[in-house]
Amino acid sequence: MYQLKYKNYILYDPRLADEKLIVRDPSVKLAVSKAGEMSFTVDAEHPYLSNLRRMSGLVELLDGTFPIYRGRITSDIKDFYGAHKIETEGIMAALNDSIIPPFNFPEDFAEDASYKAAAASGNVVDFFFRWILAQHNSQVSTEQQIKPGVVTVSDPNNYITRGSEEYATAMTTISDKLFKSSLGGNLLIRYENDGNYLDYYAALPLTNTQTVKFAENLLDLSSETDGADIYTAILPEGKDGLTIGNLPDGDLTDDLVKSGKIIYSKSGVATYGRITRHIKWDDVTVDTNLRAKAKASLADNGLSMPETITCKAVDLGWQEGVQHFRVGRMTALVSTPHGYSASYPLMELAPDILDPGNTQITLGGTSRTYTGSQIDADRKTNERIENTRAELIERVDDSAGQVTQTTTQQITDLQQNVKSIILSALENYVETGDFGSYKEEVSTRLSVLTDQLGIDITKVTERIDDVDGDLQAKYESITKAFRFTDVGLIIGESGNEVLLRLDNDILQFVRNNTPELQITAEGVEAKRLKVLSSISIGNVIMQADDNDDVIVS
Repeated sequence: MYQLKYKNYILYDPRLADEKLIVRDPSVKLAVSKAGEMSFTVDAEHPYLSNLRRMSGLVELLDGTFPIYRGRITSDIKDFYGAHKIETEGIMAALNDSIIPPFNFPEDFAEDASYKAAAASGNVVDFFFRWILAQHNSQVSTEQQIKPGVVTVSDPNNYITRGSEEYATAMTTISDKLFKSSLGGNLLIRYENDGNYLDYYAALPLTNTQTVKFAENLLDLSSETDGADIYTAILPEGKDGLTIGNLPDGDLTDDLVKSGKIIYSKSGVATYGRITRHIKWDDVTVDTNLRAKAKASLADNGLSMPETITCKAVDLGWQEGVQHFRVGRMTALVSTPHGYSASYPLMELAPDILDPGNTQITLGGTSRTYTGSQIDADRKTNERIENTRAELIERVDDSAGQVTQTTTQQITDLQQNVKSIILSALENYVETGDFGSYKEEVSTRLSVLTDQLGIDITKVTERIDDVDGDLQAKYESITKAFRFTDVGLIIGESGNEVLLRLDNDILQFVRNNTPELQITAEGVEAKRLKVLSSISIGNVIMQADDNDDVIVS
C-alpha cells in the first residue's frame, strides 16, 4: 500500500477515511543511476495544498513503511479550477547543486593517510567516491546531503587516474569519472531514517521476490537489441601512449587474434566486417595488462548487443504478503513463448500507485552476443516458432474439420479476452491463516478441444518466509477440473481417482472408471449403502435404537 507525504503532511493514503487526502494523475519514474522523478495533481480542496513549497522540504513516497522515493518540488502549475500539478525530482539531483574544483587523482592525495591505506589494502575507487560526496556535502544543507553507501566497484590493479581542469558538478564528476567510465557499475539511491545513501554496485545484489510470469501477471512484453555500438576489433592505448605493439602476434583465444597494435575477432569480422574502436585506459602502465583489458572489452562489450526488455505487468504488491517491485533488484522473468526464463536487473520502474495493473518495468543490463553461430541459432529458433505455429494450425484443421464462422468468432473473442480472464483470476484470491504469512490464489484456465470444453481452476497456497530480510515464497498447488463432454459434465480434482459425472438424466460417482453410485429417474444404484439413522419406504420406517437394534414400524 502506497503513501505519499510532504514533510509531516500526508498527501495520499488510501487507508485513511479522509476523502480529501487524495492525489490525481500520479506519475512515478524510478531508474538505476538516475535521480528519478514524480508528478501528481492536488485539488484545491486538499487540506495541505497551501503547505507545499518549491525547492523546500521533501516529498516522500512509501511502500508501506519503506521509502522508495524522496524528492523536492521543482514546479507548481495551477489550473483554471485551482488544482495544482506538482512536479518533483529525486534527491540524487541535489548532486547538481555543488561544484568539484579541478583536481588530479591520485597525485593530489599522495600524502593523504586514508588514500595510502586504500591503495595498500583497500579500494581506491571507494576512496575517490567518498571524496566526491564529502566535497558535495560540505557545500549544501543537510536536506541536500547524500551519504556514501556500499561500494563494490573496484579496479583489478587497485589504481585509477582521474583528473579535471574545470569546475564541474558532483553529479557530472561521479558520472564521467566513475560509472560511465571503464569502471562501469550502477548507482542506487537508498533512503534511510537517518538520511539518504548512495550505493555504487558492480552488480546489483538484491532480488525482487515477485516474479514476472507469462499467463499470471505479464500483460505485455517488448525487447530491443541495440547494435549501434558493436565493434569487431580494438586498438587499445594505455598511459603515456602505451600500446600492445611490442607483444607477440597470434591467436589469443579460439576467436581473438592479436595483429600489431590491434586485437580482432575472427567470427565478428566474418559476420559484420572489420569495425575498429580506439579505447584508452589512462590507468594502465603495463602492456600485458593493457592486452588483458582489451581482450575483455572486445569479448564482453564489443561483440555483444545490449538488450532492453520492457514489460507491462500486474504488480501484485497490493496483495497481503507480496512485495512491490523495487528498482535496482534482479527480477525473474519467465515467459516460455518469448524464450525468457532467467533473472534480469530491473533498471527502470514506473509504478502506478493508484492502479498496480498499469505498472511498467524495464529490464536491462543484459546482452546477447551475436556471432555467426548466434545468428544461426536465432534463425533456427524463429523457424521452430513458425513451424510450431503451422503445425498447431494444421492440427486444429485436421481435428476440427469444417469450422463455422460462428466458432471462428468465438475463438477470436477468447483470444482477445485472455488479458481480462487473467486479471479476473488474479483478483480472486482468499487469504487464510496468518495474513502476513499465507495467501491463497485462484486462477482459471479455459481450454477448447474438438469434442469438449474444459475449465481448470487452480488454487495456489503460498507461504511467505523471511530470509535475511527478503521474502521468499513456497507454493502448493491444487487443480480442480471441469470437463463438458458428450457424456455430460465431469468434475474432479487433479490426481484424484474419484470423479463426478452429471448429465440430463443421471448423476454418477465414478472411481477408477467404475460407477460406484448413480442416481436416475428409475432410482438409486449403489455397490454399498450406509444409513446413519433411518430408512423410509412408503409407510414403513426402519431405524436403529440406542442398542443398535433395528426397529420396523
